[in-house]
Amino acid sequence: MEVAHPDLGKTLTAVLNILHEDGKIHLPIKDLLKKELMSPAHRTTAITRSNLLINSIKHFLSALSGFMENWVKEVLDQIELSFDSACDRWRELYARPSVSGNSITK
Repeated sequence: MEVAHPDLGKTLTAVLNILHEDGKIHLPIKDLLKKELMSPAHRTTAITRSNLLINSIKHFLSALSGFMENWVKEVLDQIELSFDSACDRWRELYARPSVSGNSITK
């Protein structure tokens, strides 16, 4: 996110589309944000910056049993899925009527 600087707004409606289909609410990530997250240019920049940091502390990291050389790439390969999963809790809350009877469907 540091490299792409996407506009995440102040609410999830800034990052999620609100779709009503078959009586259900679907809240997928907006296409523009998906493109930002998957941008090859942003990914290359993020890998370069991350590797600079990793290389500066590699002697500490190599002593850790879980450290892998390709850790940065693996994390960035999962960024869209990780962001999408992070939105799941909020999707559940948006789709559930609130105590006052208001919901996203109104």
